[in-house]
Amino acid sequence: MREQQIAGSNCLYGRWSWAAVLRAQERLGRKHMALYPLPAHLWLDHIRCVGLEPLKRSLTARQITVSSFHTGKYQYSLFEPGDSLRGSSTMRYYKNCVDGAAALGCARVCVRPAGSFLDGDPIRAWDVLAENLSQLCAYAGQRQVRICVQTIRPDEGGLLRTVQELERLLELVPEAWAALDTVSLSQAGETIPQWFDRLGYRIGHVCFWDGRNDGGRIWGEGVYPSGRYLRRLIQSGYEGPVSLCGYTQRYEQEPEAADTKNLARIQRLLHSLEGD
Repeated sequence: MREQQIAGSNCLYGRWSWAAVLRAQERLGRKHMALYPLPAHLWLDHIRCVGLEPLKRSLTARQITVSSFHTGKYQYSLFEPGDSLRGSSTMRYYKNCVDGAAALGCARVCVRPAGSFLDGDPIRAWDVLAENLSQLCAYAGQRQVRICVQTIRPDEGGLLRTVQELERLLELVPEAWAALDTVSLSQAGETIPQWFDRLGYRIGHVCFWDGRNDGGRIWGEGVYPSGRYLRRLIQSGYEGPVSLCGYTQRYEQEPEAADTKNLARIQRLLHSLEGD
């Protein structure tokens, strides 16, 4: 991993204005962003998208590109069949995310298929997920956007918790790509080499952050072996975008301080590994 691959994000700034996000990214010298449709910055649901054009203009003016677009934490579910109200609303929401990404010149939409029932029929759940994801990938492909699927944490649903399950899904939907999230990976007891051994070139995004059992943290405030994780990511030869955090409310009071600390930690580690 090189420093040029690191993308900033608005994910820590959920209670701050978009102007505050841009000021922070400028001060940190960032030219790429992982964008989350947080209501304070971009209102996007299954009906409409509000605020996209001014957001795009502000990014263009600062020469900041969006490297990945992440779907939000709403009550949509890709495990709902399309003939239900929730299922049809879910598909419209995800298509709006694809449209938003395409309008911003972003080639990746990262999806977390949360919401599967713990006591549901797993065969039916797999069938519905594969059908919905295939439909979404077809729509995204027409707009030159890739759908990158993340595994989920145990508290987010009953399916797609492991890299083995994600590999199975990608066999069913070969148009889809994978997104590696170190929090989900760690909670599943997996390793970065395991992911690249199984999925390799199909990993289109990496969300690289520290964490504990109760969720993600900035580097240095969790329990993950940051040096080992970074070394393994470098050894994998991965050359795509890397965002240093995912959505969390933990740092909303002082997001820029957390953002700065997080980036500095990774920069120090990168410099320390340069001679390896």
